[in-house]
Amino acid sequence: MALKKSLFVLIASCVFSGLANASIAVVLDGTPEFNGTDYTWTYAADLGPNEGIGFSTPAYFTIYDFVGLDSVISVPSDWTYTVQLTGVTPSTLTVPDNPDVENVTFDYTGQATGGPLSLGDFVITSVDGALNPDGVFAYQTGFGQITGPLNSPDDSVDQGSGSVTVPTALTPEPKLGFLLAFSVAMLGLAARRRRTAI
Repeated sequence: MALKKSLFVLIASCVFSGLANASIAVVLDGTPEFNGTDYTWTYAADLGPNEGIGFSTPAYFTIYDFVGLDSVISVPSDWTYTVQLTGVTPSTLTVPDNPDVENVTFDYTGQATGGPLSLGDFVITSVDGALNPDGVFAYQTGFGQITGPLNSPDDSVDQGSGSVTVPTALTPEPKLGFLLAFSVAMLGLAARRRRTAI
């Protein structure tokens, strides 16, 4: 587990060094695991250096178009979440967002703190397990306020977006596959019983 966290910190450091204004990095931690009914997706999030959350600027990130969303299993303490068809998006950004697919927004509700900092693991389940590396997330952090008639942020507010792996609907739904297999087994059992009764 320590190796996973070290690897994440290394990857996040590379991301932050390549993106001067990156505040929050969100990455899929491993691959989705099938838990018997659906797939568990674990995301690790990291706050970049010289960035703040918990100040007067609302701090959040949204993962867009999470296909087959079943539920949000867990979030770190001091975080809440909402699920909506139109994702919460920072005021200066336009991101692709399918209005028919649910999005998950994670809001920070804790004490003011600065980066660099691991924000923890965010665990979501989906009925789909196929990987779509072209997913999008957007974030907002900062030490300042969003003011003005157009809700434009001052220079201490950081808004941005990045790529993240999300589910795609290329795999059959696990629950449906289980029901089909169960139905075939029951039909076979019924046919066998009928054959032995004759």
